[in-house]
Amino acid sequence: FVGDAAKVAVGGFTDQTTAVDTLTTVINAYGKSASEASHISDVLIETQNKGKTTVNDLGEALGQVIPSAASAGVSFENLSTAMAIVTKNGVNTDIAGTSLKAMFTELSKSGSAVSKTLKSETGQSFSELMNSGMSLGDVLQILLDSCNGNTEAFKNLFGNVRSQTAAYYLASDGAKSFNNELNTMTSTSGQAQAAFETMANSPEYVSRRFKTAAENMK
Repeated sequence: FVGDAAKVAVGGFTDQTTAVDTLTTVINAYGKSASEASHISDVLIETQNKGKTTVNDLGEALGQVIPSAASAGVSFENLSTAMAIVTKNGVNTDIAGTSLKAMFTELSKSGSAVSKTLKSETGQSFSELMNSGMSLGDVLQILLDSCNGNTEAFKNLFGNVRSQTAAYYLASDGAKSFNNELNTMTSTSGQAQAAFETMANSPEYVSRRFKTAAENMK
């Protein structure tokens, strides 16, 4: 676990403490085991590669949104895909986290306009749909289709401005595009190791290791 944290720290432009904290947050929220740290690390680096963010930025943002996502049945891979897409569209990582949190809250809250629409269209709640195996992209596509593809009407299903921002970016390219990104996120392997090796062989890290070795020799 510590080895995985070290790799994601180096490859994700962050420190060991943030890397450990981020990995344990995911493990605890989703009831995963420490042995899954390698896959979680790969997903974090894939999010960094696909989005416009770093693992360092993701550390704090994910801490805000993971409780809401996990309780709503949104998998870590679905959440990471959403973070990658929203940040790729120029939204600050921290704002992306709060926007997704607001969106998950509205989707899960019985009585909200978007929750009622989802129930009317499918007969199920957001969490029921997510737990049945649907992706976040599939659910948002159902809502977009209920508005006949009208993006303004779709955005107006959400009462919170930040919810609207997240939902719009996630649904704008359709469920197929989201699911393609999700499949990549789910099957990713070796990304943390590759990022670690790239950074570890850079002049900065070679110089740092040399200085550390010299200090140790003293």
